[in-house]
Amino acid sequence: MKIKHFKWWMLGLVGCLLFGYFTCIYFSSCEICENRKHLSYDNEFQKEMHNLLYNYFIGLGISHGTFALFIDNNGLYHLRFGDSNLSDLNILKGMPLIELDISCTKVIDLTPLSRFKTLRELGLIRTKVSDLSPIQNLPLDILLIGGTDVRDLSPITNMPLRVLHIVDTVITNLDVIFQTDINYLDFDLNDFSKEQIEKLRNSKIEIFNGYKHERFWREYDEGLW
Repeated sequence: MKIKHFKWWMLGLVGCLLFGYFTCIYFSSCEICENRKHLSYDNEFQKEMHNLLYNYFIGLGISHGTFALFIDNNGLYHLRFGDSNLSDLNILKGMPLIELDISCTKVIDLTPLSRFKTLRELGLIRTKVSDLSPIQNLPLDILLIGGTDVRDLSPITNMPLRVLHIVDTVITNLDVIFQTDINYLDFDLNDFSKEQIEKLRNSKIEIFNGYKHERFWREYDEGLW
């Protein structure tokens, strides 16, 4: 990778900070963010729920890390556990989740998430997750799996994904992307063969590593990636 674009490789190393970027910058006009615009800790109900859940998780021995909870206008939870010792997702049972960030945690098994049919955004960066099949039927818009052990992307074909982050993974085949409606892809070109990369020219993807389709491929052809 050329030095000019080194920052995109670094995304995999600072994954715990990415979730807010993708959800609030790329989807700034989406329904989820519209519901989030008015969220504030000045809201007494939100403050009370935050404190209750914070104490609940601390009582279970979960380190606070970058814990954050927001409740949107539809009563759905935006929950972030980045950089904590969370390992068992069963503790989330029954929560009305729309966004969950468990990046940089000890989570391995996603099976408990199969029940969360309202979940739209999921951050798994720098976890030991290797199997996406438990979440294959979730209506996810955003999936961040950089720095994980995921190898098989086939489960995403059932998702209405728009954003996929796969920097620093063991994935080598991108063919499954042509069976999706993904229009934002974050990836490290060093992880894939030239043949795999070239195929993406004809995909539906509009933005690669933060660059619009035309600019990305122009710079790629100029050897800048």
